[in-house]
Amino acid sequence: APLGNPVPLGNPAATVNSITIQNQPRNLIYEEGDYFDPTDLSILVTMSDGTTKIIDSDYELNNVSFRPSKSEKLKSSDSGNPITVIYEGHEATTNNI
Repeated sequence: APLGNPVPLGNPAATVNSITIQNQPRNLIYEEGDYFDPTDLSILVTMSDGTTKIIDSDYELNNVSFRPSKSEKLKSSDSGNPITVIYEGHEATTNNI
């Protein structure tokens, strides 16, 4: 390819088929009032063309969201439940917190 023309990686028309948690977040133990910390969380994204990619940082820049969100204080009722990870309309869950 001529210089200055980047070669596209993967199929630009590919869509997300599924997401799975490849590596759990470092911390799954929280007290009421704490905020979820996704450090070390690794998400495996499988695309419709069979390619995969890993999202393991810059979650907001990569349009990854969490339920409960990172800015939402955890409640005692969250204990024993997973954090839901959402990307491109697909969901996966962590181990229980």
